[in-house]
Amino acid sequence: MTMDQPILTKKDVLAVLAEGARNEVARAGDVAAAAISHPELIPHLIEALGNADAAIVSHAAQALLKLARLDIGCLLPYRAALITAFELEQWEIQEQVAKILPLLELDTAALARVMTRIDTIFLTSESSIARTCAMQAAVDLAQKHPTLRRDAGLMLTVALTSGSKAMQARARQLVHHLPKA
Repeated sequence: MTMDQPILTKKDVLAVLAEGARNEVARAGDVAAAAISHPELIPHLIEALGNADAAIVSHAAQALLKLARLDIGCLLPYRAALITAFELEQWEIQEQVAKILPLLELDTAALARVMTRIDTIFLTSESSIARTCAMQAAVDLAQKHPTLRRDAGLMLTVALTSGSKAMQARARQLVHHLPKA
């Protein structure tokens, strides 16, 4: 293998992502590390978000979050694909991609699309984790885009009055992170 060849092929990436149970991080960190060194693997990770195997999807979402935390710049060319993936129904995608999108620079149209999806997840998701991550994403986006303060504030109000105990606790913390009017 030469230095310009990726360590993993698409088939290899899927095989590594398939390891472990859906509720485990498994080898997501290994895949993220490989993608840092070989950015040509990133499209395989994003494509894996649409896989029929829920464990692969979960691990791909974890790997993308780890990648974002290591080097958000490597995901900039994939903003549109991440927003499209955010519209999928698997809760792990909703959870992890909600943590990635606020780190990216979003134009007005992308921001509107993301906020629409955040609202939908917050109001309709069966996953309390996905709903809480959507709420966090709204606050994070409001910090970068003060025009979203009202939307994030309304979401926190709903969470404080009708959310689960855990969501209420998180909302109480997030109230202090909203930009001032």
